Amino acid sequence: MADEVRVEPADVRDVPVILDLIKALAEYERLAHEVLATEAGIRESLFGSTPHAKAVIARVRSEAVGLAVWFYSYSTFLSRRGLYLEDLFVLPAWRGRG
Repeated sequence: MADEVRVEPADVRDVPVILDLIKALAEYERLAHEVLATEAGIRESLFGSTPHAKAVIARVRSEAVGLAVWFYSYSTFLSRRGLYLEDLFVLPAWRGRG
């Protein structure tokens, strides 16, 4: 199907796309003035020697239409790892399509 959504792990080549989607999320939330992220910061924090988080990008054909960013947490009470979903964002034009 031509509009099939693929969700793929982000890699370092996706840094500009990730920043664009972060800015789109901030714009949607009316928080664009709070975005301090840069390509260099994203490159280091997601793909540097000690990555702090992971990301996946949703694509339709070659267009990036969404982003999820998460990191692992740890519960001392449970003595196990968890996952914290920081952001899940789909461009408004691509919402409601299943």
